[in-house]
Amino acid sequence: MWRTPILTTLMNTEQPAGNFVEIDHGHGEFSMLAHLKQASVTVAPGDRVGTGDVIGLCGNSGNSSEPMQGMSVEGK
Repeated sequence: MWRTPILTTLMNTEQPAGNFVEIDHGHGEFSMLAHLKQASVTVAPGDRVGTGDVIGLCGNSGNSSEPMQGMSVEGK
């Protein structure tokens, strides 16, 4: 069976994180979940989240060529 090679991928270099949610943990600490699936984010600014809450679905939005979940944690 012949497979056609992928020559280009759709990646958004203008918004590398794609669909993302940033969470303020207090004390100057933040985390970000990136590359979420289009229209899957279940929270809005000001919502409170806890362990086990669904934030969104894994996707490949932003500068990504395959489904992935990006996470970063930052502090001051």
